[in-house]
Amino acid sequence: MIRVGRLLFLVLVLIGIAVGLLRLSEQQVPLSDLAATGLWSAAALAALFALLLGLGKLLGRLFGGDDG
Repeated sequence: MIRVGRLLFLVLVLIGIAVGLLRLSEQQVPLSDLAATGLWSAAALAALFALLLGLGKLLGRLFGGDDG
């Protein structure tokens, strides 16, 4: 059974998406521009995560303790 908090969070997110889409349609923003912006944002977030993970692994190899 879904908890009440999760259900309220889902409702809040869906209302936020609906209001956002309504505001963007009032400004006549094309859906393709919205999708492209979302894809670029997701790609940038994934690249940042990969960069930070790679930097952490590099620092771990350079300055990590002896495991042997």
